[in-house]
Amino acid sequence: MNKKFIEKLKKKKWDKNEFKKLDKFIILKGSGGITHMLSSIVYTIKLAIKYRYFLIIDVCNYSSFLIPFSDFFYLKNVKYSEDYNDIPNTYKYYDMSISDCKFKYDPKYHYICNDKYIINKNTVQQQVESRRNIVMYIGAGDFDFLNMSKYVRINRNILKYIQSRKITNKYIGVHYRNTDIQTNFDETVQKIQLALQNNKEINTIYFATDHFESIQKFQDMFTDYNFIYYTVPYKDIRKNIHYSNPNKQELHTNLLLDMYLLTYSNIFIGSMRSGISCWVEYMRRNKDFRLFE
Repeated sequence: MNKKFIEKLKKKKWDKNEFKKLDKFIILKGSGGITHMLSSIVYTIKLAIKYRYFLIIDVCNYSSFLIPFSDFFYLKNVKYSEDYNDIPNTYKYYDMSISDCKFKYDPKYHYICNDKYIINKNTVQQQVESRRNIVMYIGAGDFDFLNMSKYVRINRNILKYIQSRKITNKYIGVHYRNTDIQTNFDETVQKIQLALQNNKEINTIYFATDHFESIQKFQDMFTDYNFIYYTVPYKDIRKNIHYSNPNKQELHTNLLLDMYLLTYSNIFIGSMRSGISCWVEYMRRNKDFRLFE
């Protein structure tokens, strides 16, 4: 674990009264991309509130994040921590200490701990209902965009940077996912062309993609327009961008910047098989539940 993060946790002072009534813990282990991960956090938040568990968020040890959750986000009205030291030493996950737990993906069961214990929504539900001291979850949530926007907030420093890149004139926001999930190029071009024809006052396109080669292809199609993009993905990548860019600070900052600019665009054209596009569309339709406010 990051040394600076460990020192930061040691200096943090917690109100011990927070733990008196919440003596059971649900641990969220990071998985998937950023929307997937936040959806799983919200899934465990709902379990924690309903069954009175204290939430421990562990995304710092996840290969696609590798940064403390608190560097990017915080949760509103939820008692949570990122520090395993908040769990009593006597508590075990089944017969194991937490540090001994190793997880791997299994297409049949979702995840398995130490080749023995199945982890999915059914097993977690059974465990919280039976009041186990420690419950662990790893996997997708239920993409509850209402509660994702209700509980999750962006760290002020990150938010300040994102808002400083605001586009002031009218623009079309395009999210084009084309690596692990592919989107039809010609159909997307046609949607952009139609939107421009019907909105003559718009001269700017903001383009967000996970596919490097698509930037030039779209730019060549719209040479008469102000074509803006901030995120430049790695070349020749056919897997989710969360697994390709080793600079996680840059990766997640750019992804949130893309989401922000897509959310506040005048017209949005998305890749609706992507969780990012689905969440952006939700926030556009529900202005009271936006991540960036």
